[in-house]
Amino acid sequence: MRFLLLLTLLAALPYQTAYGDVEEATPLVLQLVYRGELLSEDLLAYESEGRLHLPLQQLADLLLMPLLVDVEHGRAEGSLSSPADRFRLEGRRMVRSGYPDISLTSLINDGWDLFVPADQLGPMWQLTLNFSPQNQTLHLSAADLLPLDKVWQRQQRLTLLQQQQDRNTSGQPVYTSPYARIGDPALHNQLSLIRSKGDAQASLLLDGVSDLAHHQAQFNLQLDDQTQRLRASIQRRWDLPWLSQYRLGSITGPNTPLVGRGELGWGMDLRQGESLQSDQFITTVLEGPAPPGWDAELYRDGDLIDAQRIGSQGRYRFDNVALYLGQNRFRILLYGPNGEERQLSLTHPLDGSQLAPGKSGSRLTALTWEHGGGSEAQLEWGYGLSEALSLQLGHHYLQAPNLVTDHYSSLALVGQLGGVLAQVRGIKQWQGGEALALALQGDTGNWQWQLSGAHYQDYLSAVHRQRQLRHEWLLRANGRLEDLSWRLEVGTDAYSNGDQHRAALTLNGQWRQSSWSHALTWRDFQEHSLQQQLALSGRLEQWRVRGYADLQWQPSARLQRLGVNLNYPLEQRLAGQSELILLPRQPQQWQFNQTLNLSLDSLLLSLGVSVSGDQDYQARLELSHGLLWDRQQDNWHWYADDPTREGDLALSVFWDRNGNGQREPDEPPVDGVRFRCTGRSEGGRTDREGRLLLQGLPADSDLMLQLDESSLADPFMISPFTQRQLRLHAGHIERLNVPMVMGSEVEGEVMLSVPDQDSRPAAGLAISLEEGDGTRVAQTRVDYDGLFLLQGIRPGRYQLRIQQRLYPIDLSPEGEILNLGRLYLPQTSQIQPE
Repeated sequence: MRFLLLLTLLAALPYQTAYGDVEEATPLVLQLVYRGELLSEDLLAYESEGRLHLPLQQLADLLLMPLLVDVEHGRAEGSLSSPADRFRLEGRRMVRSGYPDISLTSLINDGWDLFVPADQLGPMWQLTLNFSPQNQTLHLSAADLLPLDKVWQRQQRLTLLQQQQDRNTSGQPVYTSPYARIGDPALHNQLSLIRSKGDAQASLLLDGVSDLAHHQAQFNLQLDDQTQRLRASIQRRWDLPWLSQYRLGSITGPNTPLVGRGELGWGMDLRQGESLQSDQFITTVLEGPAPPGWDAELYRDGDLIDAQRIGSQGRYRFDNVALYLGQNRFRILLYGPNGEERQLSLTHPLDGSQLAPGKSGSRLTALTWEHGGGSEAQLEWGYGLSEALSLQLGHHYLQAPNLVTDHYSSLALVGQLGGVLAQVRGIKQWQGGEALALALQGDTGNWQWQLSGAHYQDYLSAVHRQRQLRHEWLLRANGRLEDLSWRLEVGTDAYSNGDQHRAALTLNGQWRQSSWSHALTWRDFQEHSLQQQLALSGRLEQWRVRGYADLQWQPSARLQRLGVNLNYPLEQRLAGQSELILLPRQPQQWQFNQTLNLSLDSLLLSLGVSVSGDQDYQARLELSHGLLWDRQQDNWHWYADDPTREGDLALSVFWDRNGNGQREPDEPPVDGVRFRCTGRSEGGRTDREGRLLLQGLPADSDLMLQLDESSLADPFMISPFTQRQLRLHAGHIERLNVPMVMGSEVEGEVMLSVPDQDSRPAAGLAISLEEGDGTRVAQTRVDYDGLFLLQGIRPGRYQLRIQQRLYPIDLSPEGEILNLGRLYLPQTSQIQPE
């Protein structure tokens, strides 16, 4: 049996050529720290085959190295530490003066930059690299003095860092798309006809979303022989002192520690002030809408940690997802039956006290459960006592049929002691006992840990459903060992009739184009139990391959489940999916599913057949399509995919002749400007009207919009941004004007007047261009011959500062080259040392 499992998994492992494919690489956004100083928080990198790939052009720009990358031909040339220290990349071979040549084993070209493996770039550039996957931070140091080091020697460090932050998009707040009075309605419907053993039935699934009265309104309708279900809700964010956010209708209840488990139902959710995050200390619940029948995979820092098949409820839900100190960056990949892929990015930062000093927050929820006939209500309030300590008070009412109906009052303290984050929570059940919980976690640098425990006395709730459980403790640890990541869990549950011990070790890694997971779980309760789980997800050329296996070794060796899922294209519009599942312990023994999908411009036709070992079969025919109404342009966009879970961005690029940032009728469009956005593999260019519609972007997720400055026809034309962070929502096309202006140059010559001598150049003198309030927009130094040049200046009124002297500057939106001629300074002016 183990031999059969090995053959199956080996067949599923993909093969990759020697050079990376951007479509199959994992994008990363890193913090870059050079010699202990933060240079950037948005260094774009890729991870492929478990190796980190770094961008040549972006990295050279940050280190101020004069290096030019030719993306189209896959070449790069320039100098590194000095003009004589030449570097060249051509034909996937790196050459540097005085160093052995290096042949690249991988090279990624995303159309914007060339990405080279860090383990090969480091020795060639004499860089020491230390990458922390947990914090997504790259630490750099150089053996040689780079141009950036020389600049730091000439200028004050604080001034340079301020300029770096001004250029850094992380200094800009994330632009969150507001809710419109009337949005752009998006709909998706799926009609299914099913036949099984002579019985035929039909089902209808209808989703809709749109902005309405400055709210987001959405609904979901499912009709079949077993289910008649309607979900509908409205929600909005507010900037009021007594209300910051609310949602009415179909909501998810709070995942309150020791009390509630986040049930879905009908009710209301009102929030005020800061987010309490009471359910996001040790673990959290990640859930959201997803099409039934799709597969969902959960990744943390590129490692596969869980996977599931979306059921008829139309939602993914990952429970008890561990949170550690740091950013906690997650990715959820959704795979459809005909090759569709969607990606959601989530961040749950965890550090220090959960509320800022003097800040408060509250949350009121009440709902009736969609399943089980229960109901609950909760009021929670929190206050930041100091930088390291916050207080949370709560009251919860729970009515769970056949379990408990009672009130619960809670008090919690959350704070940081040294490098350890701690939470103490006490709960009193009015008609029962009490519960006391303690949670600690920390970061050693190489690995992170959690320790949590709870004691129960005659206590019962929706989470704690067994009175016999007296106390429990659990230790979690998470870290990396070379190219592998590991997770360890050890815990004990103490019942009145005995103790249950458990331990689990999980290894995650990447091989070629695959992510894999291997878990061993041991339990000891009345008898020993040892289980093994294997999972693999990757690509084999154009095929998407997923494999999984569950085995039990104690008390007896047996195969519980073995499955392989293949998703493959047949023609341009035709795709197939095949899945074989072996279930030796089930009556049907095995199950085979085959699906064929025909994707047209506005319609998806799917035909599926399922057969099993007990001679049961099911045939399924599905028709689905989506539409989006662009109200402003009065256009209907028809899709084969589902637009109700995606965001859309409409860009309008124009020449802003009057410099007011608004598009006027007489201002011409700018065509051919290239943009791309994270979450969308291909970019796009503006048309003759200067417009570009980016569709199918991840909704409710942080995105990065990038402008390719090399696509601008006029080199003097500049944009207000090259990168911008966005957060979109479904049901509204976010329209963004991108005004382009003509940049100007300011040049001149500065001389020092020396009595009875010829004037001499003021070489090395600092020159800056400032706005009226003193904000510096550009700076340079006088060259050895007395000349200076400031480039790429936006229109406006400025003042040129040379030591204590100010010269007024007025630059028009048409762009100009302003020559100030020769400026003389008296000998008393002292040149600042370099």
